[in-house]
Amino acid sequence: MPTVLAQRVAARIAPVITDLARGTYGGQRNVYGDAWRERVDGSDATLVATGALKSKVKFAAVGTLIRVVLGTRYAKYQIGMRRILPAPSAPLPTEWSARIEREAQDEIRKELKS
Repeated sequence: MPTVLAQRVAARIAPVITDLARGTYGGQRNVYGDAWRERVDGSDATLVATGALKSKVKFAAVGTLIRVVLGTRYAKYQIGMRRILPAPSAPLPTEWSARIEREAQDEIRKELKS
């Protein structure tokens, strides 16, 4: 894929992945659909108390790459504890892969038509 097209694909996919990631915050399930562990006191865990983590975590296109921007100092803890994002060594969730594939194909089709 030409670099310019790969950059456009990355720019198109970054907000899509951001929306997918933010969609898991209130559902008490990680990006793979597994339930979160309860809190130490036995109550259900949520990540929406202040909304800071949800509103600040995002994905950004940097050239042909897509990087996560955490936005809060405690985001790394929640990523590890709740798996609110896929692990670097793990496969992407099926829904994420399908959406990325669709968006990439649409961008490639646009390029081929021009």
